[in-house]
Amino acid sequence: MDTKVVEKCEISPSDGGGAEQSLPLIYLDVAWLLTHHMRILNFYSFPSSKQLFFNTILPNLKNSLSLALKHFLPLAGKIVFPLNSGMPISRYASGQDSVSLTVSISHSDFFLLTGNHPKNADVFYNFIPEIPPAVYSSDSITFPVMALQITLFPNQGICIGVATHHAIADGAAIICFLQTWASINKFQGDEHLLALGQKALPVYDRSAVEGSSRLTPRIWEMVKNSKPTVTSTVSFPTHKLRETFFLSDQEIAELKKLVRLRKPGLAHVSSFAVTCARVWSCMAAAAGDAVGDDELEYLSMPVDCRARLRPPLPSTYFGNCLVLVLAECAHGRLKGSEGLVAAAEAIGEAIEEILSNEKGILDGSIVRYLKYMEAKRVVGVSGSLRFDMCGIDYGWGGMKKMEALHIDVSGSISLFKTRDGVEVGLSMPKLNIDAFASLFSLNIHHTLANL
Repeated sequence: MDTKVVEKCEISPSDGGGAEQSLPLIYLDVAWLLTHHMRILNFYSFPSSKQLFFNTILPNLKNSLSLALKHFLPLAGKIVFPLNSGMPISRYASGQDSVSLTVSISHSDFFLLTGNHPKNADVFYNFIPEIPPAVYSSDSITFPVMALQITLFPNQGICIGVATHHAIADGAAIICFLQTWASINKFQGDEHLLALGQKALPVYDRSAVEGSSRLTPRIWEMVKNSKPTVTSTVSFPTHKLRETFFLSDQEIAELKKLVRLRKPGLAHVSSFAVTCARVWSCMAAAAGDAVGDDELEYLSMPVDCRARLRPPLPSTYFGNCLVLVLAECAHGRLKGSEGLVAAAEAIGEAIEEILSNEKGILDGSIVRYLKYMEAKRVVGVSGSLRFDMCGIDYGWGGMKKMEALHIDVSGSISLFKTRDGVEVGLSMPKLNIDAFASLFSLNIHHTLANL
């Protein structure tokens, strides 16, 4: 067996984080109770020996994790989902709650795992932990929200696997936690973060979130008779390949130039928009005639609304703060020679509709959520070009590779900004990903010349 678990333990927040904490789940959180777990792998190229790892690196990681959790108590706590009355909450109690940590050693080829070529999706699950099981009672379901795994590839690298329940926090909040953990590990303490205060540490005040009292009961009525997702929904074998595709900053600039030339009045011709347009149109073209030309395709894009609420929330607000933007376009338009421009137009108009709404960014959010849940052909976007992945540095240098395993289940695409472009992660059956690759790999200049 290439990967072996050598330790399982529990890491509790260090002293100073408070004896207990209780937070209400508001509408921005409740909407994610029924969805898949977020599961990401962060690979670092760092040629550590077993001796160095077990004597120094692992003890440091455990200590810095405990210090980081002191500031992120909800990640060590549990969500309580009521079955009879009341509203769901996040609850942490000192001495009772902690984070499950798995430590493993793998003799798999680190460099093959971190390449951009097609790889069997199943092999990555050796490096991601399962969140511990829920506890059921007559009046509630109580479940942990996070588990971690640290895997050493001797003399090759280290992988940090993170599994979280989406209802506790969105990607931005989880990235903030990982940056905090990494920074504490790198600088061997949290004094530098304490000096920055709210600029670096999480903010939990739910009372300032716009629309909370009005929208939370409405969302809760929609989900309270269902059961929350508390276990992994992955079935093996997945029969999927994972592959990473790359767009350079120069290629993205040329795509933006083309869209602006063809649609001069279109707002929001951003790097995010044209990257999504390129991927979405190629996915439609890869499906070809298997889908009717009149059938609607949807692209679901989560937008961080911390800065857009009234009043705005700080960037360090911990929890979920996303609204869904839904772009729609007929399949025939997406797969055609004008597919890129059609996709960019649909994305730009969908974003503009929300951001220019005088009633605010929350107006229509529940309608869009219901539409998303009922859509037949929908591609989701996981990740953001705003996340500072290079900033998650434990002292071993920048991250070599990130893999979002939840796209194996969700059918989403993952987006991560690199120093000189954007990485796009896909997980599909071989036939589909080969068809996509043949379209995506066309020389960008040739593609632009023929649009």
